[in-house]
Amino acid sequence: MKTFRLLPLSLLSAALLSAPFSFGQTAESDQVRVERDALLVRVDALEAQVVALRDAPPAFTDQRAQVQSLEAQLDAAETRLAALATAKSGVETELIAWRARVLELESQLAATSPMVQPDSSARVSELETAREAAEAKLSTALRAYTLLQLEHNDARQSTTGAMASVSAERDDLAARLNATTESLQAAQAEIARLTASSAALQRSSAQAINDAGSLRALLQQVQGAQTVLAQENLQLKTALARDPARVMTPVASSAAATTNGRTHTVAGGDTLSRISQQYYGTTARWQEIFAANRDVLDTQGTLRVGMTLRIP
Repeated sequence: MKTFRLLPLSLLSAALLSAPFSFGQTAESDQVRVERDALLVRVDALEAQVVALRDAPPAFTDQRAQVQSLEAQLDAAETRLAALATAKSGVETELIAWRARVLELESQLAATSPMVQPDSSARVSELETAREAAEAKLSTALRAYTLLQLEHNDARQSTTGAMASVSAERDDLAARLNATTESLQAAQAEIARLTASSAALQRSSAQAINDAGSLRALLQQVQGAQTVLAQENLQLKTALARDPARVMTPVASSAAATTNGRTHTVAGGDTLSRISQQYYGTTARWQEIFAANRDVLDTQGTLRVGMTLRIP
């Protein structure tokens, strides 16, 4: 007596239940979104910093005014220095002339010393006084010239230091602005990359969800077919236990019967019981289809998609 075994649908059911549906990609997409939002916040902060650096008044405004004041003082000192240099030259010329005049008078005085008159002594005394006054004026002019030269040097050093400080601060601000701009560009590029990755993950997640829905539907079909086959197998076992000859005779006779030329191409989810229901209106005549196609079916009645079956 032949026995009929259930199709190994439980294995397929377990495989479908344990198949990964890539739902982890949703969590990965959420993480990408969080990173993108954080980068957007960072970009907003960098843009605000760039605007603040561009719109803020320069920190060296007071130093620039100080530099302009020092430059004006330097120009005034140079003007005074030039005037004093001119005055010094005039005083020196006058002093040389007076010294020459004193020497000349002293020579005359030495030549006429035996015949010195009182008015000549007065003239010599007057010349000496004039010479001393000229030397005093020259000494004062030299001191003033020296002080102005020192002031000039101090003003030039102060101006040079202030201009160097302003230049250094300007270079530092330019470097900070360039660094902020580069950081902003890098953040924008990272946001673009994360946006593209997020879009790709969303498409992949949508596809995975669709695939999961299709697999669930297929699993439900397989589970329904498994239930039907279990019932049919139980009925067949019960019938074989009661009267094996009566159950096997229709199968043999149907195998020998001629067909009416109908065929059926197996599709996904088809079973012998479902095909019997489709052509005969009942699932109980699946044995006839099995018997008519013993040359293409194995002992378990396994169906393959695309297989052509004769319908008796």
